[in-house]
Amino acid sequence: MKPSLAPLPPPYSSLSSPAAAAAAAAAPSAVAVESPSFTQPYYPHLRPHHAAAPAQPPPMVHADPEMQRISTLFVAGLPDDVKPREIHNLFRRRRGFDSCQLEYTGRGNQVIAFATFFTHHAAMAAMDALNFPMLKLSGGGAYIVIDKRVKAKKDDQDESSNDGDVGSGESSDTENDNSSNKGALSPEKSSTDRAKQDHERATAKEKSEKPSTADIPPCSTLFIANLGTTCTKEELEEVLTKHSGYYMLKMRRRGGMPVAFADFESVNLSCSLPMAEKGEFAVRIIDKTLIRASDPPPSPRVLPVSNIDLILHSFPISLIAVYPARSPAAGDFSAAAAAVRSALPSFLNHLFPFAGRIVANPATSLPEIHCNNAGAELVLAEADAPLSAVDFGDVHRSLYRIQIPFGNDVALSLQLVRFACGGFSVSWGTNHLLVDGHGLTMLPTLFSELAHTGALSRSPNHDRSLFGPRSPPRYDPALDQEFTLYDPARLVNVLMCDTFVRRNYRVDAADVERLRAAASEGQGRRRATRLEAVSAYIWKALAAATAAAGGDERCRMAWLVDGRPRLAGCRKYAGRRIGEYLGNVITYAWREARVEEVAGGSMAWAAAEAGAAIAGAAGEERFQQLVDWMEGHKGAGKWTETVGLGLGSPAAVVSSFLPFRIDADFGFGPPALAMPWLRPGRLGSAAFTISRGTGGDGSWVINTRLWPSLAAVLEGDPAAVFKPLTADSLGLAARQASRL
Repeated sequence: MKPSLAPLPPPYSSLSSPAAAAAAAAAPSAVAVESPSFTQPYYPHLRPHHAAAPAQPPPMVHADPEMQRISTLFVAGLPDDVKPREIHNLFRRRRGFDSCQLEYTGRGNQVIAFATFFTHHAAMAAMDALNFPMLKLSGGGAYIVIDKRVKAKKDDQDESSNDGDVGSGESSDTENDNSSNKGALSPEKSSTDRAKQDHERATAKEKSEKPSTADIPPCSTLFIANLGTTCTKEELEEVLTKHSGYYMLKMRRRGGMPVAFADFESVNLSCSLPMAEKGEFAVRIIDKTLIRASDPPPSPRVLPVSNIDLILHSFPISLIAVYPARSPAAGDFSAAAAAVRSALPSFLNHLFPFAGRIVANPATSLPEIHCNNAGAELVLAEADAPLSAVDFGDVHRSLYRIQIPFGNDVALSLQLVRFACGGFSVSWGTNHLLVDGHGLTMLPTLFSELAHTGALSRSPNHDRSLFGPRSPPRYDPALDQEFTLYDPARLVNVLMCDTFVRRNYRVDAADVERLRAAASEGQGRRRATRLEAVSAYIWKALAAATAAAGGDERCRMAWLVDGRPRLAGCRKYAGRRIGEYLGNVITYAWREARVEEVAGGSMAWAAAEAGAAIAGAAGEERFQQLVDWMEGHKGAGKWTETVGLGLGSPAAVVSSFLPFRIDADFGFGPPALAMPWLRPGRLGSAAFTISRGTGGDGSWVINTRLWPSLAAVLEGDPAAVFKPLTADSLGLAARQASRL
């Protein structure tokens, strides 16, 4: 049985007697527990996230020096017949393990244990590795611990007192530097010499006689134990039927305590449920190939980037589309992968830079695109969870896992991930040097058109000569203050020195219209735009968070603005197809005001300020000055907008994809979600990336990077404008029911 672990805070970090141990179990302040009866605060930044790549991720460490004194773990949820050697076996191979102790609380047969480590880091690492996912019943309040364990032979258990039990949750290659000289702390084995001899015998026996669980084939049945006495079959089925592949459930009572066996259609589906209940899943690459254009690329073979491309410079950017499972007649993942593989060579004929590579010029060190037809990446992968189990509200548990990192030199990485339910995702990964938001959304749109019709109604424009410098360059000296050299070692976070959280939200059409009505009051015949209205709402939330934090008297809003609509009407760009241009044509607009002015002002005032800033930023002269400024500064290194670094007053940056139409139906139905995604950097501003929902109901989806204080303001609003994005709101919730 997998126990529940919690660090034991002072003054109980060292227990000297059984009486003290029992007192610690009874004291409310001594145990950090998670009660399923109450909803935990939604702060994923407090829950350590581990990427799949490192074998041993760094342990969670408390920031409070007082909490760093903790070196003892409190272990609860143990079976009544647990033995001291079993507790010892659970921890003995963990680095830094010192000793363990088993105690009876005096309340029935309740058993608890304490495991002491030499350091705080070792204790937290052991807790992080051994704690197992927990399912929460809506009405029962009992823990359900999922345990796929193998029952060893009884005589094997009796012969070896130090054999590692199959439920220990540790890998065979994990070693404890101190296990050779520490006893098990059971009454009959308190001697250090005796413990050392027992350990040596057990180690030798493990190597020669212990059966390997790797030789035992896994099964599709989950054993579920540690259920509450009042847990019913109906309650458990309510949890299990939400997961793909669930087949049937059987419950038994052993000594008055219920246990259960849940059958699934396959081993993969049964194994995916524990991670799915925790909101996590793993993605495994099953195929990775390079797809080249079917025709050789046209001249020039080296495509220089423009000065505006260099303003945002080089970093990966993706658009992720998620497709629900459909009937077999509509086509499955294999059919979708085959369709992409078939259409991609023709697609790259029209978008030849995306079959090339991003290379630094050896003379100038500036990036350029080598159109050498090296090939676009096509990655096929599979996730071990259904889409219904993905926590789309938490970026780290959704988009972060779906999008597979790719090389900085890769111009296009097209990734298809199959989920356990039959649905799949398609990620269009590229580099910001090649596209802005307009160009990024054109990739799936053009591909879908080509897949349906075999041709493109419009040809993309790759001509970087659209934005050339004047001779001599001329610009407003104020631009020197708008940009800062990008040095990752010197980036700061100025608001409370807090950790960012990354969340996805849904804003319903009715809420957008309500905000728009409030932002239009007293404005005469002019109505605020929807973007201006939501920007005003965000600005007022930022002011509230800044006021609560203290220390800053002003706050800022900034917007990334697409210049194509304004430049299309200029004589300089007439006939040059700027609407089909794939490179960067964006700039920043921003406004700063006193916190009390924003917090106390009306929605209409804030929306008007936003509208004025956006309207004045995208003119022809503004873009020409940006080109001229970069011409004189591009040799100094990588630059970025000062407002994005977090220097100065707290800022929130809004990037709107609302003007861009995304058609990602390439023959397998429209996606349930289409959202741009940037891997988290170290910028010091809050960020909101706004896209239209794909359901046609007028809703928005917003990807955010927030300070916890700002997230608390947005989520604490009684109007609930920003709602966490869920599988249910996307139409991805499981629909199958129990077949009992």
